[in-house]
Amino acid sequence: EHNFPMSLSSGLGAADVNDQHTYTRYVVINGIGNAICIGANLEVSVDSVTPNPVYYGQTLTISFTISNPRDTPYELNGGNVGVTNSFTIKLSIYNASNPGSVVYETTQSISDDIGVDGSISGTATWVAQAHSGNYTVRIDVDYNNDIVECNEADNSDTENFELRPVYIPNIKIDGVTTTSFAYPGVPYNFSLHLTNSDGENVSNATIRIVEENGINILGPTQVWNRSISNTTTEKAGLKSYNIAEFKTDYLGNAELTIIPTGNKLYSSEYNYTNVSEYVGNYSIYLMGWTQSGSNLIFTISGSIETEYPLSLEHPYQYVNSNNKNIPNKQIFVQPVLDFVYEIFSTFWKSIV
Repeated sequence: EHNFPMSLSSGLGAADVNDQHTYTRYVVINGIGNAICIGANLEVSVDSVTPNPVYYGQTLTISFTISNPRDTPYELNGGNVGVTNSFTIKLSIYNASNPGSVVYETTQSISDDIGVDGSISGTATWVAQAHSGNYTVRIDVDYNNDIVECNEADNSDTENFELRPVYIPNIKIDGVTTTSFAYPGVPYNFSLHLTNSDGENVSNATIRIVEENGINILGPTQVWNRSISNTTTEKAGLKSYNIAEFKTDYLGNAELTIIPTGNKLYSSEYNYTNVSEYVGNYSIYLMGWTQSGSNLIFTISGSIETEYPLSLEHPYQYVNSNNKNIPNKQIFVQPVLDFVYEIFSTFWKSIV
């Protein structure tokens, strides 16, 4: 008769017990034999895959835990011996429906000690550059079998994620590949070929070119005092938007005339107005939606954005422009600009 818990000798010395050997011992309790494995047991779990979904060009971060779990009280799988030797993990990323279609593989050496029932955490990163779709991350621990384990069946884990495409505006301004207009008040031939990171033309997308705080006839940039209580006022401003909206054709193309207006209120001459403090800065950018209504997503300096920046090199320097060959000139652009001149002439007469 014994009092529990009780200790039994394995017959092994300290020099015998390490992560390069396993030993099986048997305990008979009430006539029933129970096997005990003395040895290490590496196990891996993928804790998170972020962001999910990930967009093309973003960095995917995979967090994982490597453990040496002891399955007390049965001791069938080990984990009762610490891991002190180095070992290798392998990380693979492949198409979720076709494991043979591997888009990324890497190995990493782990030299941290992992004690009995202990664990360590780690991360790996991948710049997501593959065709859009569903993918699987798989991590295999002790890939080169450097550690002798009681259980080799729990050495891998997987997690799924979605890779989404980003959109690529291929822009030409007056026939030159650029995203920058030179001067305001000048008509430019703006041509666009919209593709995505899968190499596909983006048909029938809705595109907007937005100019914030440019010259706006409907609501000129203004700042005034606004009462916010019976005794208090604060500065308020009118923020203007000029929006040009159009669609790409079947091949993802569009060509039209764009005239950035700029705004001289942002020049040093008008610093005293502090206009940017109340309505923000001048900017011009492209945005849009797919035919199905999803936002166009762009990769800008490693970040995911819904606005694709354009620029105006001299936003408050107006120059004379030579006669240019621009789209829709005779039927639409020239008459509309004549109308604008008439409006400004009428407006000018009304304030002087």
